[in-house]
Amino acid sequence: MPVIDYRPRHRLDPRLAQARERLARVEPGGTPSLPIEVESASQIEVRAESTPCLRCEGPYRIDEHTAERLEGNHVRVVRIHCHYCGARRVMYFRVVPATPS
Repeated sequence: MPVIDYRPRHRLDPRLAQARERLARVEPGGTPSLPIEVESASQIEVRAESTPCLRCEGPYRIDEHTAERLEGNHVRVVRIHCHYCGARRVMYFRVVPATPS
C-alpha cells in the first residue's frame, strides 16, 4: 500500500510566520486577558482544531484542554500543535452563556 504524504505543499516565509505569531498573541485567544468567547465548552475544541496553523496552515491537534484561573480570569487553556509542521500554540477561551433576548 503506498504511503500518502499529507504535508502542505508550501511553507510560509519564516519572517511572515513569526509576524503572524506575534499578531495572534494580540488577537482574541492569544492571552488570558483577551480570550475567545464561546457559548458552550463543547465549542472550544472544535474551534481550536478548525483554526489553521500560523506557520503552514495545516490542521492543529489538541494536546491538552484545561480550566484555569490566570490573570484573575477563569479561562479554558487549549494547548495545540500542528499535525504537519509540529508548531505549538496556546489558545485561551472563556465560556459566556448566551443570555435570553
